[in-house]
Amino acid sequence: FADEFTEHTHVAGALSMANSGSNTNGCQFFITYTPKHHLDGKHSVFGQLIEGMDVLEKIEQGDTIMRITIEE
Repeated sequence: FADEFTEHTHVAGALSMANSGSNTNGCQFFITYTPKHHLDGKHSVFGQLIEGMDVLEKIEQGDTIMRITIEE
């Protein structure tokens, strides 16, 4: 679907939509561990991790997340 960017930036704990170019957003997303401002305007931030940073710190490259709950 079409890219939709917000005023939110890629700070630590930002939830952002993954894409591989213009109009390629889909069901994959990522959580930033550290600020990644070079991603601003390229990926759409749609949320912010508000608790559980300690859990994020335990995730290693290649780990698979089997379930996640997103709440308002």
